[in-house]
Amino acid sequence: MNLPAATPPPFNVRMARLVPFPSLRDADKQAALDAVNSIRAYYPWSQKQYALSGVTDVYLLRASGICFGFLECTVENLDLARASPPELFLHELHVAPSAQHQGVGGWALQHLMAKGLAIRMIVVNENTRMLALVDQLGAKHSSISEHTRTVTLPPLQRGVGAA
Repeated sequence: MNLPAATPPPFNVRMARLVPFPSLRDADKQAALDAVNSIRAYYPWSQKQYALSGVTDVYLLRASGICFGFLECTVENLDLARASPPELFLHELHVAPSAQHQGVGGWALQHLMAKGLAIRMIVVNENTRMLALVDQLGAKHSSISEHTRTVTLPPLQRGVGAA
């Protein structure tokens, strides 16, 4: 699994795609897991590490054969008896440090928003770059505590960009 070099090639949105971890060939999974954990290690607010048995909802952010980051998300509220509509819960979104400020995170969030579901996530208040990014995409903030807040992004309407 190729990680971006110290000076990565530019992130190419036209070549970008989400690759579900479970769809990888078994021979490629350990290298992908190493890439995920290597990227995740730069996140200072938690020390989570993934194991092969726990990556069912992980997607690699790839472009031109290079892993620029990853995300982990699940669909919530699928019980039709509930009043709440289904939504995506974004557990993790991480971009390799050498690939940051190239639009990788924004591309990933807009890609998810285009699925037609709201996206909910918990963001650490000190993560100002993520807060700035989600605010550009029309985020609503709730449950603001001393250390974290809940952020909800609206789904993109067909033919309309983010607010």
